[in-house]
Order: sequence, then structure tokens, then C-alpha cells
Amino acid sequence: MNASDWNAFWAMGGYALYVWPSVGVFVGGLVVEWVATGRRRQRAIAAIRRRLAASGAPR
Repeated sequence: MNASDWNAFWAMGGYALYVWPSVGVFVGGLVVEWVATGRRRQRAIAAIRRRLAASGAPR
């Protein structure tokens, strides 16, 4: 690929103003979902540990 091909890619045929913010919002949504899922997982594990501790079950 030469420089003009790359420039055409980044310009997205004149629609870069619409395409790149859309890509940014999509990637941002993925990051938010990834972080939220990790936090929900941690809370679920903590809740399970609390229930096991309350029931007196051995580890």
C-alpha cells in the first residue's frame, strides 16, 4: 500500500467525519461493557462467598 491508499482509507471516501466517531462510540461501548461485566462478576463472586460463609460451609 502506498501513502495515497492510506490517505483514502483514513478519509473513508469523504465520510470520515461520520465513520470515525461511530467507531469511537462502538469501541467505547465495548470498553464500558467489559468493565461493567468485570465488576458484576466480582460482586457475584463476593455474594457467593458471603452466602457460603453464612451457611457455615467449609471452603
